[in-house]
Amino acid sequence: MRKELANKVIITAAISGAEVTKEMNPNVPYTVE
Repeated sequence: MRKELANKVIITAAISGAEVTKEMNPNVPYTVE
């Protein structure tokens, strides 16, 4: 195995969409709790 492939990276994202408002879905996180 090549050295640069030995270190694995996990990328996560919480994508909420651009057109969802707080009134439409109160569970969409807009601020840090």
